[in-house]
Amino acid sequence: MRPTAPTFERSQTALLALVGVNLIPLLGVVQWDWSVFEIVFLYWCENLIIGLLTVLKILCSAPDISQGGMNIEIPGKGPARRIQLPENLPGNFMLLIKLFLVPFFLFHYGMFCMGHGTFIFAIFSDDTFGSGEINDALAMLQGPLLIACGALLASHMYSFLANYIGAGEYRRSNPMVLMMAPYKRIVILHLTIIFGAGLTMFLGSPFWLLAVLILLKIGMDVRAHLQERKGFAAGAEHPAVDDTVISNLA
Repeated sequence: MRPTAPTFERSQTALLALVGVNLIPLLGVVQWDWSVFEIVFLYWCENLIIGLLTVLKILCSAPDISQGGMNIEIPGKGPARRIQLPENLPGNFMLLIKLFLVPFFLFHYGMFCMGHGTFIFAIFSDDTFGSGEINDALAMLQGPLLIACGALLASHMYSFLANYIGAGEYRRSNPMVLMMAPYKRIVILHLTIIFGAGLTMFLGSPFWLLAVLILLKIGMDVRAHLQERKGFAAGAEHPAVDDTVISNLA
């Protein structure tokens, strides 16, 4: 039985939760006098959360590989497609793929986040960031920052459970595509944030500019969320067929 598309209520609730928790940095600026660095650091912590959720998505992905093919879907790229697979694949084919992808992703994404952390610390903080300073960086996660980070985790987990698992998106997910998704988000979103944060610091961190920076991030997150849900919904309602053979999977 084909999984249904995400219901409007489920997707809307996840979207409202996403917007709500992303407003916490605005409260941090007003109530707790957060600096640009604390806001950017929180967004960096969100990258770690997204990495964790990506691992869970890869592990839970279960595309239909019956009858010599696999139904996969690239969010935002139209309906699901039927990919013809080579013959005589082992029965545990998907498990073998996951056992390779997860450690590779953890190592590569971990190094990516390390480099990203080094960059933002160098620009927005007087402290350095490296293997010896990770504990000091994590020690910053206390009080309001820890609450904000927990709220972001709860929001992403809700979307994962309600949409990815509850709406059956995991049945149309390509693990290899899932592994690459966080990098695009980080590059696009954080180049924008870093540029805006640098401008904010240059102008003396006025409240209105901090607010614009936070609202810009919310807008980009909302757009990404809606594109992902739209792609999965289209794939559930109008599956397409693609007879392309992935020969390198043999």
